[in-house]
Amino acid sequence: MHAAAILIDEIIREGRGSSLVILIMAAVFFYIAYYLTKIGRPPRLRRLVAIVAIAEAVGRAAEMGKPVHYTPGYAYESIATH
Repeated sequence: MHAAAILIDEIIREGRGSSLVILIMAAVFFYIAYYLTKIGRPPRLRRLVAIVAIAEAVGRAAEMGKPVHYTPGYAYESIATH
């Protein structure tokens, strides 16, 4: 039996076939995005409403002279900026 066939047989036998399919799909997606960017058509990304709202809130706080408290999450409590 060929080495690639043995490898695929072991992947499927161990129940990791779906992971292989997802990996291949992700690789194809990234290759298509890379190719489109290379020919001058970058993928369109929509604006995230939450990010726009954060920028507006910081600008509003700066105009009013109020401090802004930012914490990126529970794990980074010690890195808050005031």
